[in-house]
Amino acid sequence: MTLRRWLVGTPLALLVAILAHAASFGSSHGLARGYGGLLVAFLVAGLVAVASATLLAIACGGAGRSSTPSECARRLRRALPGAGSLASMAAFLGAGGLVMFAAIETLEGRGVPAWILGPVALCSVLVAALGHLATEGLARLGLALRNDHPVQTSPARESGRVYSASHVRSHDPAGVRRGRAPPLRA
Repeated sequence: MTLRRWLVGTPLALLVAILAHAASFGSSHGLARGYGGLLVAFLVAGLVAVASATLLAIACGGAGRSSTPSECARRLRRALPGAGSLASMAAFLGAGGLVMFAAIETLEGRGVPAWILGPVALCSVLVAALGHLATEGLARLGLALRNDHPVQTSPARESGRVYSASHVRSHDPAGVRRGRAPPLRA
């Protein structure tokens, strides 16, 4: 496994472990004794770092000159653990989540019960599916930031002139323009 896939997979595997712990035990005992807050902070920081690095790579053109958001999302999926396949990503996240879950239970001074395989497997499939959905959103947002595929095109943008959002209003059926007129050319 490459370093990039490991860096992306670690916070996702931790998410699987924390979700499986919450689904299995609920509030019957705390997460990793006094280290629960630290684990959640690491999870949030890792997910934000992965999303930010992905957006930056797309916006700066590092993810290749993808022509469409779906092509860019396909390239992003190939960089995920499992190389783009939902089943192999879920298997990787399940194995990593099980290791992280065992570490959490060790911090609590408990052993890993055998029945935990079910919740870890379910959470790994859920996180893998959410990861695939997130690549679509990150691809669209990154391309919009790069300005290759604007999220919404306005008439002022197509004409080459740039107006603020308050200057561009839709036309009513009678063809009367609403809002302020654009500034006069000098």
